[in-house]
Amino acid sequence: MIRHASATNRYDQALSPTTVNASFGRASSEAVKLASGAAELSVTGPAGSQLYAQVFVFKTLAGASSLTSAFLRRTELTHPAQASSGAPGEQGRASRQTYGRGDVSFRYAFREQNVLCLVELDGPRRRYTLSDALTVAGAANRYITSTGS
Repeated sequence: MIRHASATNRYDQALSPTTVNASFGRASSEAVKLASGAAELSVTGPAGSQLYAQVFVFKTLAGASSLTSAFLRRTELTHPAQASSGAPGEQGRASRQTYGRGDVSFRYAFREQNVLCLVELDGPRRRYTLSDALTVAGAANRYITSTGS
């Protein structure tokens, strides 16, 4: 989907107020207490395209469930979008937003078991669709379920 122009930038991410605030807002301190780890993947492709994924793993299913609403609301872009009925995750929310000169961002945030995940695809209009973001989210979802996080 993205042939990267830069080297893949994948690293573990510390659970700090700065890391967590963008995804949890007022619930950030609770998220830090309940989470066991976080990671992100950021890949820049040609002509300004970008894939970004962020994953928060919680110690328990109850912890992830208690923060799902705040996470889905906080990670939503300007315009809610309708995800297909087979969208990945046990709970999820799709959105899109136009930015710059004709660029579009598609996001899909979801919960699967004790994991909260955000996938975002950015690029020139008509390069990506919400279906593309759901495809990436589906791959993340399959990995989460296969590892039993």
